[in-house]
Amino acid sequence: ICDSAAALGKIVRYETSMYSQRQREIIILATGAHHRSDTEFFIHSEEGLEAGLTDEEVEAIAAEEADRVLTAHEDIVIYRAARELLHTSSLSDETYEALRQWGGEQSIVELVSTAGYYSFVCFTLSTFGIQPPGVK
Repeated sequence: ICDSAAALGKIVRYETSMYSQRQREIIILATGAHHRSDTEFFIHSEEGLEAGLTDEEVEAIAAEEADRVLTAHEDIVIYRAARELLHTSSLSDETYEALRQWGGEQSIVELVSTAGYYSFVCFTLSTFGIQPPGVK
C-alpha cells in the first residue's frame, strides 16, 4: 500500500499540470488545516512559502479563513472548492462550474486527487502519531 501511495503522491505533486505550485500548496494546506494535521501543515507551510504564499496567507489557511486574504480570482476559486470538497465530500453545481470554467474538467480531477491524496497522508500521520520536527 505504501509503495502505491507514494506513486500516487509523486503523480499528484510532479505530474499534474493544472495548478501552479502555489495553487497546489493552497489545496494541500487547506487539506492539512481541515484534518488538523500539524505535521502536514508544518511541512507544507514551508513549501507554500517557497511557492510564493505569504505568511499571512498561510496563517489564514490554517485558520480556515483564507478568503479574507487571497486576492487572485483563481486562488479564491481553488481555495473555496478545496474547502467545500473537504467539508462535504463533494462540490456543489455552482462550485463545480466555477472550477470548470477556470480550468476545465482536468482542474476538477486534479483538485479531487490532490485533496484526496493529502487526506490519506493526514490520516496516516495522525493515526501513527507522526509529529512535526521537535515535537514529542
